[in-house]
Amino acid sequence: MKVQNENVVQIQNAVHKAESKTQNQAVNPEQAAATMPEEKVTFSEEAVSLQQIGADVKAGDEVRMALVNKIKAEVEAGTYERPADKIAEAMINTSLIESLYR
Repeated sequence: MKVQNENVVQIQNAVHKAESKTQNQAVNPEQAAATMPEEKVTFSEEAVSLQQIGADVKAGDEVRMALVNKIKAEVEAGTYERPADKIAEAMINTSLIESLYR
């Protein structure tokens, strides 16, 4: 029983010593930065490609909004006219393509 008590006291002392040591150490950001190893980050070709695709999609949104605004202005002015057969053909093609990929 005495051995266990000595071990518990030694463990408690070690924990207390470690806690005191970390509390007493003032962290100077400049000093910490100087002692830290320099880290480098590299991105895979796939990650760079995905980033470029994301930028292209965002740019495409702007172009698409220009088209939407143009058509909206035509509708409001009463000058928007598209052939009904072309609209029907586009709707059918879109429907067929969507049904193939479901």
